[in-house]
Amino acid sequence: MRVVGLIIAVAALPAAAFPGAARAQDAPEGACETPAEEAAGVCAALHSYLQGHATGQRRHAEAAFHPDARMIWVSDGELRRRPIDEYLGGFEGEPAEDEAEQERWVETVDVTGDAAIAKIVFLYPGGRTVDYATLLRTGGEWRIIHKSFQVEPASR
Repeated sequence: MRVVGLIIAVAALPAAAFPGAARAQDAPEGACETPAEEAAGVCAALHSYLQGHATGQRRHAEAAFHPDARMIWVSDGELRRRPIDEYLGGFEGEPAEDEAEQERWVETVDVTGDAAIAKIVFLYPGGRTVDYATLLRTGGEWRIIHKSFQVEPASR
C-alpha cells in the first residue's frame, strides 16, 4: 500500500539535531524527529535550512534550496520578490550575535507524492517569523522551491 499523503503536525525538530537551534529543555518532540520514509528527504532539506540559520553558514542553507527557488512576501502592503541566491548572500559564515537567545523549529510537514509544504517558526529576541516552505522532489532529492514568510515584532 502506497501512502499518497502524509501530514506530520507536531511542534519541534529535536534540539540535539541543531546546535543552538532550540534549547533542549524548551523543545517538544517534533515534526521531523522520527520521519516516515516519505518525509525523510523533506526533513533532511529542512534540517539543512535550520542548520544554516543556526551557524550562519551559507553551505547549509544552500543545500536546502533549489537553485531556481524564490522568496515572495508582503511588506507594507506590497508584494516583494527575491531570487534565493540574493537571500543566501545574507549567510555570512558566523552565527548571529544573539544566537543563544533564538529558537527555531519545524511545526508541520505535509507530503503528497513529490510535493511538500512545511511551516517553520523562528523566535528571535525582537519577535517571531513564520516561514511557509514549498518543497519538490526532483532527481530523488527534496529541495525548497518557494519560501513565503510573515514577520511579527515582539509585543511590548
